[in-house]
Amino acid sequence: MPKKKQTYTVRIEWPVYYYCDTTVEASSPEEAARIAMADPDYDNQRSYDDAGDSTVEGVCEGEEYSFEERIEV
Repeated sequence: MPKKKQTYTVRIEWPVYYYCDTTVEASSPEEAARIAMADPDYDNQRSYDDAGDSTVEGVCEGEEYSFEERIEV
């Protein structure tokens, strides 16, 4: 029987001066991280600058990211 999926918020650290939070449904935190990095939902992201202040929603769209630089959950 497959594990029940839950909603996780995954912080994606982009190699720029802000980071993004996005929510995904997955059966584990590790799966959530894989899903978020493999297919980011740009419409479902909130971005923050290095000071932790919220920035314009959608600013993450189109930015390059590195799977190797992601934050482990």
